[in-house]
Amino acid sequence: MSSSKFAALAAYSACDIADVLLRLEVPGAGYLPDITPIPNPQSSASPLMKTIAPASTILFTQTSTSSFPSPKSSFSAGSIFASTFSLPNPNIPKGMHWADMTLPGSIAVLSQPDGQSCAALGGVMATRMKVKGVKAVVVSGKVRDLGKLREIVRGEAAEGESVPDPWRQGQPVSGSLQASEHRRRRDGMPIWSRGTSVVDVRGEARPWAVNVMVRVGQTEVCPGDIVMLDPEERGAVCVPAKLVDKVLEMLPRLVEGDGKVLQHVESGGTVSDAFKMYRGK
Repeated sequence: MSSSKFAALAAYSACDIADVLLRLEVPGAGYLPDITPIPNPQSSASPLMKTIAPASTILFTQTSTSSFPSPKSSFSAGSIFASTFSLPNPNIPKGMHWADMTLPGSIAVLSQPDGQSCAALGGVMATRMKVKGVKAVVVSGKVRDLGKLREIVRGEAAEGESVPDPWRQGQPVSGSLQASEHRRRRDGMPIWSRGTSVVDVRGEARPWAVNVMVRVGQTEVCPGDIVMLDPEERGAVCVPAKLVDKVLEMLPRLVEGDGKVLQHVESGGTVSDAFKMYRGK
């Protein structure tokens, strides 16, 4: 996706985008529910900045251990998949770690079975993703090692360092990124999650596949879909890649109409009249 389209989306809030996706009848309106950011201590002294990038995904399934012998669901993928979905084929090569397969320039979306006590993300994996140039991490599940994660979110005070973006033409670019992987990112990497834990992921879950469709709430997230993290709204939203142009087409008119509704109500008018005049209902 072009930089101009990223900039155009950034002009709107996650609420604006979800409103358009709701009108387009996208499942879940693109909302990634109950996922909030790990606070950045520096953010109070600087403007809250959105993060927008294509999604890469990591799917975790549940496993049984002595500490957690009874999985909460009989289905191996947990509740992230309804009965109409089947578990995708595993695609993480033996001896390879999923964190080493994450894509620079992407927002990594980790999907963990609901109701688990373990953390899908900790300090080591987050550090690896930061070094690789991942722009942000969204965990539909739990995280741990909060001291290290806050350090990663905060970043370093030194000057920034550019990282190759394999998505600038809308598709990953092949080729070695070894040099950039060994350069430490000096800017912060936002991390969002549903909650926290102290338990290692091995207690209940295991990585199953990367860059497959995952479901967060009612929203389907596919590799290459566009994810926005909006700290001002404390909300995350996913735009299907095929709908980006349609969403950008609809946003200006919707936001203009909402502005007129608000002005009408602020001037003493009724909501029902405002909706009739500016929303057509």
